[in-house]
Amino acid sequence: MDAALSGKVVLVTGASRGIGAEIARKLSSQGALLALCSRHMDGLDLLASQNGFNEDNSILIAEDLSEETGVTSCTRLVLERFGRIDALVNNVGGATGRGAFLDVPDNEWIKTFETNVLSLVRLAKILKPHLSHSGQGRIVTISSTTAQEPGQFDPHYSSAKAAVTNLSKHLANIFASDGITVNVISPGPILTDGLIEFMSDINLKNIASGDKESEKFLSGMKSRIPLGDLGSTADIASLVSFLLSNDAGWITGSNFRIDGGKNRSIF
Repeated sequence: MDAALSGKVVLVTGASRGIGAEIARKLSSQGALLALCSRHMDGLDLLASQNGFNEDNSILIAEDLSEETGVTSCTRLVLERFGRIDALVNNVGGATGRGAFLDVPDNEWIKTFETNVLSLVRLAKILKPHLSHSGQGRIVTISSTTAQEPGQFDPHYSSAKAAVTNLSKHLANIFASDGITVNVISPGPILTDGLIEFMSDINLKNIASGDKESEKFLSGMKSRIPLGDLGSTADIASLVSFLLSNDAGWITGSNFRIDGGKNRSIF
C-alpha cells in the first residue's frame, strides 16, 4: 500500500458511485481515513462491502448536502468519529432535470445551484477552522469542462459548475494564509453511470446492450476528443490523490482539465 495519505481524514462527498467511489478506493489504498457521504446509504453500503471499508478506516454518512442541515449533520458525524478533518473532496453535484434553456424551469435552476454551489459554500464555511487546524488542509472540487465550454443543453448545470470553479478560486485566495489549498478538477466525458443515465434520458439504450444508436453516440463523442477515447474514473482519482498529498503543497487556485484534449483553449 502506498501510504502517501496515511492517517489523513478525508471527507468525500458524492461518494457512492462513479468518480466519487473511485476516489474513495484510491484514497483508501493510500492509507486515508475516509468519511464517505451520499444521499443514499444503500450505495455506500455496497461500496464499503466491495472494498473492505470498515469501522476502523471509514464512516458512511447518508445526508443531502444541498440542505444546510445535511452539511451540519455530516460534519458533526465526521468529527465525532475521527476528531478532525484534514481534507474535503467535493464531488457532490449533478443537475435536477435536463433540457434546453427554454425548457428548464426556475425550480430546477434553484435546486441545481443548491446542490452544486450552496453545498460548497456551506461546507467551506463549516470546515474552514478544522482544515486550518490540520496545518495542511486541502479542498479539491470536481467541476466539469462544461463550466468553460457549455453545450446546447443543461445550462443550469454548466452555469452551476462555472460558479463552483469561480468560488474555488476565491476560496484559494482567502484560505491560503491558513495553509489550506483549494483546487478544481474539471473532467471531460467520463464513462460512468451518470453518462449512461444521460444516454437513457435522450432515449438511447444502455451501452452494455450493444445498441447501435448508443454506440454511434459514444463514437461521436470520442471523435471530438484528440486522444480518441473517453476518460476513466481512475484518471480523476489519481489527480485527486496527488492534490491531497504533501507533494502538492504549493499548488492552489488551479483548475485542472482532464478531458483528453477536448477543450481546445489554452486557458
